[in-house]
Amino acid sequence: MASKLNADCLTEIFEILESDQVTTSRSCTLHSCILVNRQWCSLAIKILWKNPWNYRKNLECVAHTIINTFISTFSKESKEKLKENKIIIIPNEILTRETIFNYAKYLKNLNLFHLEITLESWFHYLLSSQRQLQRQQHQQHQQMDDDVTKISLRNYKFIFEELLINFFNQSTNILNLNVSACRDSSISSLTNSIEQSTRAMDCLANLRYFKCSGTMPKLYSLLSNISPNLIRIHIERYMITEELANLINVQNNLKEIGFHKHPSLRHPPLSLTNNIIGTSLINQSSSIETLIIKGIYFQSKNLSYFENLKELNIRICGGMRYTREELLPLALVSLNHLQTFFWYSTHYIYLDLFPNFFRNNGKNLKFITIKGFMISDPENAGILINSIANHCINLRSFSGPILRENILELTKMIENCKELQSLTLHPSRKKCYGPQKKECFDELMNVLINQQKNIRLSELTIVYSWKFSFLQFERLMKKFEEMQKKKFKFSFDPNILKDQNFKYIANKFIDLGILKEIIDFEFGQ
Repeated sequence: MASKLNADCLTEIFEILESDQVTTSRSCTLHSCILVNRQWCSLAIKILWKNPWNYRKNLECVAHTIINTFISTFSKESKEKLKENKIIIIPNEILTRETIFNYAKYLKNLNLFHLEITLESWFHYLLSSQRQLQRQQHQQHQQMDDDVTKISLRNYKFIFEELLINFFNQSTNILNLNVSACRDSSISSLTNSIEQSTRAMDCLANLRYFKCSGTMPKLYSLLSNISPNLIRIHIERYMITEELANLINVQNNLKEIGFHKHPSLRHPPLSLTNNIIGTSLINQSSSIETLIIKGIYFQSKNLSYFENLKELNIRICGGMRYTREELLPLALVSLNHLQTFFWYSTHYIYLDLFPNFFRNNGKNLKFITIKGFMISDPENAGILINSIANHCINLRSFSGPILRENILELTKMIENCKELQSLTLHPSRKKCYGPQKKECFDELMNVLINQQKNIRLSELTIVYSWKFSFLQFERLMKKFEEMQKKKFKFSFDPNILKDQNFKYIANKFIDLGILKEIIDFEFGQ
């Protein structure tokens, strides 16, 4: 029976299934669509093979299937090359198989590390089979094993590059390229394949996302010439190089860039005034909407260059830390389009610096996260929350510190921030990690109970350092029931459920459909 939905509608539905966080059950749902009819099969196959590694929790179990399938899509010329180069471990049926679909054509996401481990598992699978077969025919096991190993080492690089060349020749467009965490030899194979492929220029012309690691001068240079339309660049193990600076500089519409520190090098700051990376960033600053900086010193005054920034994500960790004086310019920065503010530090945070920042930039802020392993001035949590209540009226999610006595401030935040849907609260104290004396959350929970008519809260997380009574917990749940709010997600210390009263209440409201789930929460999440 023909589908009542046209191809565009079905594709959109299937892409929603695919874009959800991939789990075994969800991938099975999309796989089931293949069995409905020819149209559904064709559309689902295209989506599943955009990133065939995405749905595999255990690549070793299916690696040989993925690689065999891709080899089956090789051109006649490529298959002949495999034969000519005496790739004897590949069964002949793989080289002669005709596939219903050209699976490589649908590839959109290429992760070099995933390809590495998949190909290695494939080699291991075929070599194990071949060793077993040859041992039945030969007495000189060790000599035979050595010969097979030499063949595999010689052929690995060849097949790796042939796979890449086939991807570039067959795929209409590769949109995402991730080359972080892979070996230098794989980067070399990638650059060789780009140069040898007849269609690499077309295939990578519309590359949208590039994730890299360390210095890859030849790859950076190649992409600078053929991929000027990157929207997102993430650089792990960041190092200053001319090739990386040029790659950033030539982009036509760069929206997001992230820098992550090199774990084994002492890093210069990410300066915008005295290095080539900084110059490239200034050139792109008007288009950048998301800036992510992890473990690299960055002068807060330089944020003013990014006038259209919508998301700021700063992670202070490792040997990099700021003094309060170094962060004072943060209060003067003006980012009128900012919607997401994420500030995470494994060192001290200074709460008194944020109120002025929110006064200048709170108009469009929707998501605020402030986490620190240590708080220099925990007594200023109320000032922080009051500032958010006054200046961030479009707030949807807040994660940060609060004092148990900040009842008026929390009430004001709920009354002013009508769109607030998610709260994550931890006690404001000097030390925010390790074993802690628990503080009572009952009075703050009372605010949530009394303000139910004013809020759209659907998620509440209170970290381990809080405790609350089961009577307050029951009152909160009953309030949600009265307001007919469904699927409330509550995250707290699961040890609380060892108390049978808590366990009974939790199970009762889960059964009623009021409480969606209880999640084990840790501070570092």
